[in-house]
Amino acid sequence: MATMDRRTLLRRTGALSLAALAGCTGSGGGQSPLLVASEDFRFADDGSLVVSATVSNVSNARHGATLVFAPEINGETRERRVEVELATHETRVVETTYADVSESDVRSVQMHAYLEDVR
Repeated sequence: MATMDRRTLLRRTGALSLAALAGCTGSGGGQSPLLVASEDFRFADDGSLVVSATVSNVSNARHGATLVFAPEINGETRERRVEVELATHETRVVETTYADVSESDVRSVQMHAYLEDVR
């Protein structure tokens, strides 16, 4: 029997759960082929803020989108956009670093990430 580490298991079950729910809460439009399955943040060794999002393609075709990171850092939203393209049924962790945000200056971080311009 193959073994799987905890992060891989959580990533896959999160993506599968969202895939199962996709379309149930939509606004009447079609189901999106790409989903943000999870969001997280950490501080790098140099103290800078690193934010990440797990993006999944739940369709049978290649799709791209703009992943928008919009964490609230000390109550201020700081947006960054990253272009992503995923193959059929691919799941990928995408990260970006806020080098100008030092761990010693951070009182609170609330993660927000979403997709725009899914194509």
